[in-house]
Amino acid sequence: MNDREADYQWAGPYLYSRQVIAVSTESAVQTFADLADKKIGV
Repeated sequence: MNDREADYQWAGPYLYSRQVIAVSTESAVQTFADLADKKIGV
């Protein structure tokens, strides 16, 4: 493929990943930094 990049049609990214925190409204966790040194379940 090297030196033949112009021969291909590039489609761009097809997958985006996101990270989401779901907590109760009373939780002290509001950012990913709030999870430092905590054990979580995924």
